[in-house]
Amino acid sequence: MATEPRRLGPDQAKLVLEYIGIGRLLRSDEVRDDIDARAHRIAQAAEARMEKWTNTGEDNTGNPETAADNTEGELEDYEVRVFQGLERVRAIVKTNSLDALINEQYNHSLDHVIDAGRGSVDL
Repeated sequence: MATEPRRLGPDQAKLVLEYIGIGRLLRSDEVRDDIDARAHRIAQAAEARMEKWTNTGEDNTGNPETAADNTEGELEDYEVRVFQGLERVRAIVKTNSLDALINEQYNHSLDHVIDAGRGSVDL
């Protein structure tokens, strides 16, 4: 038994997506810039969280000289990579030092600061 297509009421609308246009949008320079900015905000928040946990005179490796001290705003312990995939722009934020790797293992900094990409984070 065939079913009839559902009729739309006066307060309803049908949305038809143009997949080629969406693909162009997801690969655009504007989206790439936005993804890059979000990834850098996440990495900077992770650095700040790491500094909060390791700037106590000693870091997790026991060496006070390797504690995170990122006063310049440059990324030292986290790395951002933005690349073009087949269908969209992607970004990766990963640890770039042994201190950050150890901090990530114990404090899960990247998990806690993922909302920094949206502009809000609680360290």
